[in-house]
Amino acid sequence: MSLLDPDVFRYVLESLQAGVYMVDRSRRILCWNDGAERISGYLRQDVLGRICEESLLMHCDEQGTDLCDSACPLSQTLLDGKKREMSVYLRHKSGHLLPVHIWCVAIRDAHGNVIGASQSFDEHKPADGPEVRYQELAAHGCLDPVIGLPNVAFTRTRLREQMGRFSEHHIPFSVLIISLAADKAFRAAHGQAAAERMLQSAAQTLSNVLRPADFWDVGNGMSCWLSWWETVPKAAWHNL
Repeated sequence: MSLLDPDVFRYVLESLQAGVYMVDRSRRILCWNDGAERISGYLRQDVLGRICEESLLMHCDEQGTDLCDSACPLSQTLLDGKKREMSVYLRHKSGHLLPVHIWCVAIRDAHGNVIGASQSFDEHKPADGPEVRYQELAAHGCLDPVIGLPNVAFTRTRLREQMGRFSEHHIPFSVLIISLAADKAFRAAHGQAAAERMLQSAAQTLSNVLRPADFWDVGNGMSCWLSWWETVPKAAWHNL
């Protein structure tokens, strides 16, 4: 078999760790490689033959705008044949939002007509993002074992540090408390395991939208997080 054999190219495409999928003119998914499975959590059998706008990956921008309905870059490439790239969020199969960078390219026939499009995507995580910091905290027993965020003890330490900096140097910070609905009624209706999965998914989404200086932590109770930015409240709300 020659290295230029089409089957070799298909094998390489299917094996790439970067996510790649292809659609036809109607946006029906015809190819979904190993990288797409790894990053999104969706297996080939979950997506092949489906229309990509069927609330599958649910791409959105930093403002939470649903790109599938209003400004889908893949649809725009199908219309005008132009290459596009942008940073967006996709919804992982487990439910949390994941930052990715995407590239859209038109697929043309021998006459130059657009017959489909491909989108490649990869995780867009800064080198000093929360995963690196949380790994260091885990080594010192500072993470909550259920949802994987800094635990109550570490939260109190962080708050004391921020209060001390503000008292001595007047460096502003903001605190935001979010309470999820994993209360006793939810747990009674759906079970402890379901409540923990919901909290884990929410925690992962919150961690993925952090800036390097931000922290999500566990507050009092399993359904509360605190986040603080080195900024004043108005700017903090804008970033959220």
